[in-house]
Amino acid sequence: MPYSNEILSPNIFDEKEASGFKSVVSAMFDKFPAMVWISDITSSMVYFNGSWLDFTGKTLKEELGFGWKENLHPKDANTCIGEYVSAFNSRTIYEQEFRLKHKSGEYRWIRVTAWPFNGSENVFYGYLGFCYDITDQKIREIVSSDREAYYRALIENISDIITIVTENETVIFCSASTKKIMNYSPDELVGKTYSQCVHYEDMAVFKNAFYKALASPATPVSASYRFVNKNGEYCNLESIMNNMLNDEAVNGIIINSRDVTARVKMETDLKCAMAMADSANLAKSQFIANVSHEIRTPLNSIAGFVNLLSGSELSPKQSEYASYIKKGCEVLISLVNNVLDFSKIEAQKIEIDEIDFKLSELTNDVITLTRQSAAANGVSTNVYIDENIGGSLTGDYKKLRQILLNLVSNAIKFTKNGEVKIEIKLCSYKNDKTFVTFNVIDNGIGMSSEQVEKIFKPFDQARPEISRIYGGTGLGLHISNQLVKLLNGEKISVESAIDKGSKFYFTLPFTAKSETTARAKTSPGFKIEKNIDSYEILIVEDNLINYILVEELLKKMGHRPHKAEDGHRAVELVKKNRYDIIFMDIQMPGIDGYEATRQIRSTDREVPIVAMTANAIRGDYERCIESGMNDYLSKPIEIEKFNDIILRYVKNRTQSSSEQSRPAAQVISVSAPESVLIFDHDKFVKNTFSNDSLAKDIIKIFFEDIEKYRKILKDAIEKKDSETLFKSAHRLKGSAANVCAPCLKQAFLSLETAGRESRFEDATGFLELLGREIDIFKTEIKKHGYDYAD
Repeated sequence: MPYSNEILSPNIFDEKEASGFKSVVSAMFDKFPAMVWISDITSSMVYFNGSWLDFTGKTLKEELGFGWKENLHPKDANTCIGEYVSAFNSRTIYEQEFRLKHKSGEYRWIRVTAWPFNGSENVFYGYLGFCYDITDQKIREIVSSDREAYYRALIENISDIITIVTENETVIFCSASTKKIMNYSPDELVGKTYSQCVHYEDMAVFKNAFYKALASPATPVSASYRFVNKNGEYCNLESIMNNMLNDEAVNGIIINSRDVTARVKMETDLKCAMAMADSANLAKSQFIANVSHEIRTPLNSIAGFVNLLSGSELSPKQSEYASYIKKGCEVLISLVNNVLDFSKIEAQKIEIDEIDFKLSELTNDVITLTRQSAAANGVSTNVYIDENIGGSLTGDYKKLRQILLNLVSNAIKFTKNGEVKIEIKLCSYKNDKTFVTFNVIDNGIGMSSEQVEKIFKPFDQARPEISRIYGGTGLGLHISNQLVKLLNGEKISVESAIDKGSKFYFTLPFTAKSETTARAKTSPGFKIEKNIDSYEILIVEDNLINYILVEELLKKMGHRPHKAEDGHRAVELVKKNRYDIIFMDIQMPGIDGYEATRQIRSTDREVPIVAMTANAIRGDYERCIESGMNDYLSKPIEIEKFNDIILRYVKNRTQSSSEQSRPAAQVISVSAPESVLIFDHDKFVKNTFSNDSLAKDIIKIFFEDIEKYRKILKDAIEKKDSETLFKSAHRLKGSAANVCAPCLKQAFLSLETAGRESRFEDATGFLELLGREIDIFKTEIKKHGYDYAD
C-alpha cells in the first residue's frame, strides 16, 4: 500500500481540471463495491471511495496523507510499502496481498491491483488501485496447505505401503515405507510395472483383484500375495485396491499394502506345530486304545468267572466277597469302555453303522439295561414316543442307544425316589430326512449354570465331590456329545436348576421308513398283506398303464377297484354309487382333478379323495387341499404309502370328520433327480408283483402310447401349442415312471417344462433327445426279455 507524508498538492492540477477530475472520480468509484484509492505523482493518497471508508470505519480526512497506514498489519507494513514504492518508481503494475484492519478490529486479507494512469498529453498523474477482501479464500488456502502437509507427513511416516499405479500397472507414486519393507526407494519403483515384482505363483491372484478394481471404481478389492523385494526375497503383502482413476487429484489406482510376512510365518509355524500335536495326540489315542483293549480282555474274563463263582455254593462271607469283586469289575469295565470310546473318537476311528430300527425297541433296551439301578434308587422310568413319528427309522442304533443309556443312567444316578422320563418327539421334515428330538428329564439334584459349562469336558464333572459320592470318570457326557455330532446332530443341550432336576436333549436326522417297508426288508421276497376288509375304490385315471398297475395292486389287497377315465365320468359315478375312497389323477382331458374334486364335494363331503400326480412341486399339496382333497400321493405310487393311505382314511373313518379331513402331518418336497439307470428292472418287477404277463402288457401299452403321442408332440411344437405339449409330455412322464425308466422320465419332464414355459426351440432339441433315449430304452429292456412293437 502506498505511503507518503504529503497530501494532495494544489499545484498538481489547475483549479478547473482538479474540479473536473474529482467529479469524474466520485461519479465512477464512490458506489463501487471494490475498495478504490488514487495516489498523486508523489505516491501520496488523494482519494478513497466509500467502500474503503466503510471497511476501515474511518473518515476521508483520517485516511488521506499518511493516516491510512495505521490500518496495515504490523508484520505486513514494510513489505507492502516496499513493493509499492518499487512498482511506483518503475511505473509498473502493483499487485500485493496483505492484512488490513477492519472496523471491527479484525485483520482481514486484502488483494490489491494498481495501475499507473496518465492525464491529457500523456502526463503521469499517479496510481489507481482496486482492493478486494479475500479472507475466506485465504483461509481455505491455508487450511488446504495445512491439510496437504498433514497428509504428506502421514503418508511418509505410515508403516503401510501406499502405491499409486496407472490402469496399466505403471507405478506413479510410492510412500517412503517402500524402502523399509521392499528395500526399494520410492524413485526406484516409480516407472516400474507393479506386477513385475509379484511372485509368479501369486500372479493370478493379483491380476484377478486388479481387474476387479478396474471394473468396480466404487468397491475396494482385497488380495494377498508375495512381493519380491530388491534383495530377491519375498515378503507377504495384504493389499486393498481402490480405483480412483476418475478422481482428478489422484488419477490412478491406490494400492494400500501391509507387510504380513511375520504373521504368515507364525501361522505356518503354528500349523506345523498343530499337525505335530495332532500326530502325537493320534499316537497317544491309538496307544490308549490298544492298552484299553488289552486291559478289557482279562477284565472280562475276571467278570465272567466271578459270575460263575457267584452261582456256585458259597458261604455268606464268600458271596459277599464275590459281590464286591463283581461290582469292582463292572466299574473297571465301564471305565475301560469309556476310555476306549474316548480314544477312538480322538483317533477318528468311530464308524457309522446304519440299520432300520423302531424307537420302541430302542427305548425298551435302555429301560431294561437301567432297570436294576432305577429300582435301587427308587426311580420310575417312563417313555413317551410321538405317534407322528411312526414306522421305523434308519440310523446308527448302537450309538444312539449308547447316548441314551448314558443320559438315562446319569439321570437315575442323580435322582433318589423320583422320576426319569424319555420323551421322543418329531421335530421336522427336511430334504427327505426326519428330524427327531430326544429328551431325558429327571427331577434329581440338578446343576447350576456354572456346573453345566463343565460337564461336557473330558475327565471333568459338575462338582469335585461327585466322583467320590456317585462315581464315574467324567467321560460319559463328553463321549455322548461327540457321538451326537458324529451322527450329524449339533450337540447335547442342557436345562437344569439345583434341586429341581435336569433336562438333556438333542436332535438327530434319520431316514424314515414305514412299518410295511421295515417288514419287507426283513422278510424274504415281496409280499402284500391282504386286508381283512374289502373296499369299493374309484380310480380316476386317463393313463391306461397307471390304471392297470393300481387296479392290480388293489385286487391283490382284496379291494374292488372301479375305473373313471376322466373327471366328467368320475363326477357321474359318484352321483350314482358309493365309494370308500377315490384316487384322483390331476392332469386329465376335459375337467382336471381339481375341478372334478370340487364338483364331487358339492354332493359328497365325506368320501376321502387322494390326489395322484407325477408333479412334485411345492404348492401342489396346498392346491390339492384347497380344492377339497384329503391327501396327496406322488407318482410313481409306492405300495407301502398307498396301503397306508387306505388304512388312514378308510379303516379309520369312524374318527371325527375333522380328523379325516386333513392328514396329521404332511411335507411335500421336490424329489432329488432319479438315478441315471436306463431301466430299473428290480423296481419294475416289484411294481408288477413279479407277474411277467402283466409286465409285458404294460411295456406294450407304454410303446403304443409313445407312438401315438410322438406325432402329437411334434405337431404341438410346430404349431407352438404349449398346452398340448405340456399335457402330452406330462402324461408320458407318468407312463415312463410306471415302467421304471428314469432317463425317459427326465426327457419327458424337460419337454413338459418347455411346454409350460413356451420354450419351443428348446422343445425341438428335447424331442430329438427323446428319440435317442427311446432307442436306448428299447435296447435295455430286450436284455431283460421284454419285447416291444416297432
